[in-house]
Amino acid sequence: MVEAVDRCTFRAFNREMRFRLLAEKSLAAGYETFIRKLASDLWNARIGSGAFEVLLVSHIQAGLRRAWEQGAKQAGLKPDELTKKEIEAMNDLIMKEIGFVNRFSLFISMNSRARGGSWRAISNRVKLWGRRYNDARNRAKAMASNDPKLEWQVGNVKNSCESCLKLNGKVKRASYWEERGIVPQSPPNENLLCGGYKCGCELVPTDKPLSKGPLPKLP
Repeated sequence: MVEAVDRCTFRAFNREMRFRLLAEKSLAAGYETFIRKLASDLWNARIGSGAFEVLLVSHIQAGLRRAWEQGAKQAGLKPDELTKKEIEAMNDLIMKEIGFVNRFSLFISMNSRARGGSWRAISNRVKLWGRRYNDARNRAKAMASNDPKLEWQVGNVKNSCESCLKLNGKVKRASYWEERGIVPQSPPNENLLCGGYKCGCELVPTDKPLSKGPLPKLP
């Protein structure tokens, strides 16, 4: 009976993972498909270069932000849990991509259908632009995975100092704890009443929401 339940759970997990992968591929494909449509419209003179650039910039901003948030979500983070460093990295990626829009627009116009240009050359460029979606998602996931959410957990409430009890259950990013020097079992530590000596607390990975606001006043 237990084995049957385990098999059912395993199958359900596999189905969920397959659906998730399909959804991710769909979003990445949709990002490239829209760029392909814009490129085709400009190549066929259905829109002008000005409209092409405005629409592509807007698409990049929305699409790569969604890709970044998707990658962070895979590492257990919500959009409002991104660090300043992660937001800056995301914006830098977006701005760099936008910086190539004018050049891409000019390339399509110079190789337009009316000028006898080859659509294949344009199509190959579109594929390169489409790959940026997965690049953004993978970068976000890597950054988030290297800076996980950690929950402060006391080892023994009776033997824990007042500082550790105040921190119990608080959830912050690993970089947050490290930058402030508030780390368990790290004597000497002037941030804790126990000084980190005989400290039984731990910082444990969690998928709980980040604790809002600053930490309690210590020690």
